[in-house]
Amino acid sequence: APPVPLIRRNSYRVATVTSLIALDILFYAFPLPFLPQHLSAAGHSAASISMLLASTSYAALFVGSGLVLVESRRRVPRSERRFLFLIAACAVAMTACAAAQAVLPVYNVLLVCRLVAGGVSQTVWSFGLALAASLGPVAGIKATAWCMAGNSLGEVLGPLFGSTLFGMGGVRRPYTVAAAVAAAIAGALVAGAAAAPPEPP
Repeated sequence: APPVPLIRRNSYRVATVTSLIALDILFYAFPLPFLPQHLSAAGHSAASISMLLASTSYAALFVGSGLVLVESRRRVPRSERRFLFLIAACAVAMTACAAAQAVLPVYNVLLVCRLVAGGVSQTVWSFGLALAASLGPVAGIKATAWCMAGNSLGEVLGPLFGSTLFGMGGVRRPYTVAAAVAAAIAGALVAGAAAAPPEPP
């Protein structure tokens, strides 16, 4: 039998979904070492800074509740292709948010982007894990286990990523690099979705 192109392999899909899970956690964690300092220097109170940092969780709770209601009424399961396009859209949204914060890292922009990121995060986890559950194991390890490893990787690398790049280039540098990484993962997901089998008519 002819070899299956990498972009259509199970391992490719598991890698891209795991990368997006890792990126989601990294996006939440990397601003934490420097964002309070940046906002405090701009004259914002501790209460407003706390509200901004917590906004991601508020948005995740709201969107997660909506997803539970919508998905509980779904009768026809989504195809792998549809799942890949949905989480690719999440990666595009993450790219846009990081780019906006890199260009204009002021309070209102940061707040809106963290609200969007909270909703995107819940969507990534809901659809990403649902897709992973339908994929086969890689190297003898279940796809969902790889996703949880991505979560741990994001938690470990996030603060180091943010503090290192902030020290190198100020508040814009970590967001710029994060936007580039998110764009690369979005491209990989779109390519994987395009290569997935088409949905039946």
